[in-house]
Amino acid sequence: MCQIFGVNSLRPIAPNYLLRGFFCRGGGTSDHKDGWGIAYRAENGQPHLKVYASSAFRCQHAHMLAGGSTRSRNLMAHIRKATIGAVEDANSHPFTRTLWGRHVFFAHNGDLKAFAPAIAPRFRTFGTTDSEMAFASILTRLVERFGDAFPPLPALYNALQDIAADIARHGTFNFILTVDDLMFAHATTDLHWTAHEPGTPRVRLIDCDEQVDTGSLHCTDERFVIVATHPVTEGHRWQRFGKGELALFHAGRRLDTHSLDSDEDTFGEGQAGWPDDRQQALAASA
Repeated sequence: MCQIFGVNSLRPIAPNYLLRGFFCRGGGTSDHKDGWGIAYRAENGQPHLKVYASSAFRCQHAHMLAGGSTRSRNLMAHIRKATIGAVEDANSHPFTRTLWGRHVFFAHNGDLKAFAPAIAPRFRTFGTTDSEMAFASILTRLVERFGDAFPPLPALYNALQDIAADIARHGTFNFILTVDDLMFAHATTDLHWTAHEPGTPRVRLIDCDEQVDTGSLHCTDERFVIVATHPVTEGHRWQRFGKGELALFHAGRRLDTHSLDSDEDTFGEGQAGWPDDRQQALAASA
């Protein structure tokens, strides 16, 4: 099966060393060599998606990204071990569609059996994977429930939880889904997350066996979370997701979904009730 990776941050950061460690698994320390991809929002808010039907460990494009300075608040990456669907660009994750006027990105780890959901024509698949079909099914069901209006954030969370539980009946359904600066992560088997604590001096990239001086790379008050199929570092306190657990991350922290006020929290940046600690923190540091 595949592996997934994501970073959600308070400020735009360049997680190149983390990508370097993760991409080692794409044909280096593991046999996930059948494709790779990355999706992120740039500092100016523009969405970017790159997918390749090749080994990330041996791909010059992956090395350029992992060695560059791409900065983002919300980023996901994927390395593929093909089980359903040919090895080709169209079957490489992440996938993207437009929903409610915004780019939604999705990457999946797992296999779904006897899965043939109804999919709206606007979300038709271009490849032949169960993963893209699951993504199209999620979007179809969200539109069926909410139409073309932005739903309240708690309602969106609850809908994704219901949809994920239903799809997971067909097999392994670990995924990351991002919308703007929001990151949702769901697990049925292997998925982990950690929070990078300000002042963390050093970490070790597990797959590269490389020590990284994080203290020199990040501001003293830097805050971000990392999600990965398996931990990519030593030096962070990784936590394993529970079976059927859905997490919501924003501005470098995990949101307490039980405390969201459905009357105020609204989906969509700039809307009333949108989690705004990022804007407040940036204003305070200006």
